[in-house]
Amino acid sequence: MITMSLPLRHHPGSAGHASGTCQPCFWFWKPGSCQNGQTCARCHLCPEGELKSRRRVKKTMMQQGLFGSALPQSQADLQKDN
Repeated sequence: MITMSLPLRHHPGSAGHASGTCQPCFWFWKPGSCQNGQTCARCHLCPEGELKSRRRVKKTMMQQGLFGSALPQSQADLQKDN
């Protein structure tokens, strides 16, 4: 069995990749790639299409009312009083 590994592109933007808290780089998979290279604040380890997939999930959650309007209980109470 032959295995090939891609060079790892670890940099500050990829710090949260393992936990899923990273933000995928929009430009990394485009022709010409990301011009910021190792200084990019976005993740270069995410697979192609990850940003689009996350946007789809977020949109679906917003449509179902599961995302975006949830405030911590104490903040919600404060807004009701004002």
